[in-house]
Amino acid sequence: MENVASECGVSIWGVEWTTEDGRVILRVYVEHENGVNMETLTSVTRKLNLQLDETDPVPCTYTLEVSSPGLERRLFTLEQCSRYVGSVVKVKCTPETPQSRKRFKGRLAAVEEECLVLEDGADTARLPFSQVATAHLVYE
Repeated sequence: MENVASECGVSIWGVEWTTEDGRVILRVYVEHENGVNMETLTSVTRKLNLQLDETDPVPCTYTLEVSSPGLERRLFTLEQCSRYVGSVVKVKCTPETPQSRKRFKGRLAAVEEECLVLEDGADTARLPFSQVATAHLVYE
């Protein structure tokens, strides 16, 4: 996928598999420092479809969706989280998280030692990234 994105002048922000209304969806988010337009998204989609049809890495039927990450983008990596320290984020923890609270919203104060540090008023939460199911920016 990286080679196709590079060929189209964009980079892969993240990839996710999901199921909606019984359909399996492969979502690929691409970005460029100046944003991405519909022409670029169409080109990436067409080329990725060709590559995936050739290699056939997935044994089931799925739909490919290519888009920009958007303003309320999902943060897939600690590095991405580090870029948004100071921003408001929503975090959903994995079911295995020992904390009783599984959802958080607050200002991302820091990324330290593989943890997200969120501040919400007087409260501070330190969440190991390994226990984060999803993290998204919140547009203010």
